[in-house]
Amino acid sequence: MSFADIEKLIGFTLPESAYKYRAWWSPSKTHTAASGWERLGWKASVNMETEAVSFFRKNELDDYRSFWWVNSGALHKNQVARGEISCPIVRENDTQRPTWINIKYVKKNDVIFSYVQQEIKAIGIAQTDCYEANIPEEYKEIYGERWEVPVEWFELENSFKPKDFIEQILPLLPEKIPH
Repeated sequence: MSFADIEKLIGFTLPESAYKYRAWWSPSKTHTAASGWERLGWKASVNMETEAVSFFRKNELDDYRSFWWVNSGALHKNQVARGEISCPIVRENDTQRPTWINIKYVKKNDVIFSYVQQEIKAIGIAQTDCYEANIPEEYKEIYGERWEVPVEWFELENSFKPKDFIEQILPLLPEKIPH
């Protein structure tokens, strides 16, 4: 549904912040519209570039465990030490990366693979659903608002390269990756 379609439906113009900030579409103390539809059992998935939003029932994504691949790179040790994964919600003068968009779909008990230097180095279990979080001091210069998921990490004694097992992995992957 386009933002324009929503405006036709509700009979007035969305606030400027709905067009500028992804966070407007996420429930919080200051985002009352999003908190309202969440209380009614709905969530929103917004595409800021196309100015479109999809609404879905919360339980449609809550009924199964998902598996997530996180390209951690240099942040791996910090994420494991802090017991989390996180990423920017909005980054000034930058477009939203698909992986940053997808983090908001992480749910409690989902499995997360930490990929570093072509190897899986840790596997984690999400402790809660993804949520908006305050920015730690060390990240304030990098980005503003962020998504965060607390994770119980299990560092692997013997990390492994997924490409060494690609023949076993390929049949398990969906034909088309959602989102």
